[in-house]
Amino acid sequence: MKLFLLGRQTSNPILNRLPAMSHLSSLPDAVDEPSCFILNLDDPAQQDQLLVQIRKHPRWFAFPVFTVQPSQLSAYLSDGNIPDDLQIRIEQFAQRYQILKVDPEKGITERLLTYLWLWQGRSLSAKPHPESARLYDYPLAALWVDQDNELFPWLHSLEREGLIEGATLVDRVRYCSVCHSGHLNYVESCPECGSIDVAAESALHCFACGHVATQADFLHAGHLSCPNCLSQLRHIGVDYDRPLENYRCHSCDALFTDGVVKVRCLESGHEQTPEQLIMRAIRHYKLTDSGVMYMRNGALRNLIPEWVGGHVAEEHFYWLLLWQNKLALRHRNSHLVAALRFTELGAVIYQLGEAEAITRIDALTQRLQSVMRHTDVCCHYRDDVLLFFLPNTPADHESVITNKLKSLGEEQITHNLQLDFRLRALPDPQLDDDAAIWIQQLLGEFTS
Repeated sequence: MKLFLLGRQTSNPILNRLPAMSHLSSLPDAVDEPSCFILNLDDPAQQDQLLVQIRKHPRWFAFPVFTVQPSQLSAYLSDGNIPDDLQIRIEQFAQRYQILKVDPEKGITERLLTYLWLWQGRSLSAKPHPESARLYDYPLAALWVDQDNELFPWLHSLEREGLIEGATLVDRVRYCSVCHSGHLNYVESCPECGSIDVAAESALHCFACGHVATQADFLHAGHLSCPNCLSQLRHIGVDYDRPLENYRCHSCDALFTDGVVKVRCLESGHEQTPEQLIMRAIRHYKLTDSGVMYMRNGALRNLIPEWVGGHVAEEHFYWLLLWQNKLALRHRNSHLVAALRFTELGAVIYQLGEAEAITRIDALTQRLQSVMRHTDVCCHYRDDVLLFFLPNTPADHESVITNKLKSLGEEQITHNLQLDFRLRALPDPQLDDDAAIWIQQLLGEFTS
């Protein structure tokens, strides 16, 4: 993997441990292999310009880019400062780049997912943008979207599909219900006539006669006296108090405690109530497990192939357990539930590299087919956990399945994969109406 330094030379000790690095004054015309860019420019505006060029490039957009000096866009378009484990990280990047199964040129969704996946720990960061009607922007994604108003709907569609998720909540912003602008003005209005010509006003309440008026009406020659009964007001709480009404409308002269809040959009002029506004959570986004699976396999499927048993979704698997448990209690049938876990799968992927790890998992799943029957039902509970429902399995067959799974697990030790499993028989009176809790208790038997 090539390393390019743009700008001034730097004596960074991390870079001194790396292979030879090319020192350039500008971006190269062409790069034929995965590369890492390190920017050390004195001019922040020039650095931001280079960052934009790299992130808009059809091939370089996902390459790691580090900055020595901060600039306005460096937190959003670069990978930050040079990490201590740069050598390991760029090797991981090169491995992932070689097994990339998604075409980033297919569309902006594939491009964003590729960017987030190739360099571990990346996120899509939101940046305050008060000049924009959205008030926030995503500088990286904005480089790839043709229409400005397509950005938020696109990100929300990816979130609904489960490909990205909010990593950090940045802010909650309210937008106009007509034009979706965040440039809004909140103003209190009179609840009687609707006028916005209202002002806070100190009012007094005479205990002697009950008269309520502004403080100015009670003030005579530097002393407080009631204009209605002429009583002298010396002590608050004894002669008078201040009522709750503390606003006066200059249009209809009404006194009130709380005004009606009106919201006027400064873009469209539309007037609405706060309840009618569109509330939107602004988040930094990261790749979900489903997004990772999409990148590893080139499709929305799990790391472990779905042809292991009859595959069903998690909710369907819960319903199946509840239904079969009730039938087993009534008709005295026997079933078996198995939970299989790949121990420390993340560490194995880290050690072997994703390409080799996926190859070995594919081989393991083929062996797993010899243990499971075509009538067994499989659920991909997590990336490293499989759940199986084995129907009509007598209790005396449990030892046979245990021995087969033990043998399969022992075979994988030499392949760096470790397989652990737990079995539980049905019917089980403890399986009430919440199969999710029952499954969590079963998985809790695994050692952490």
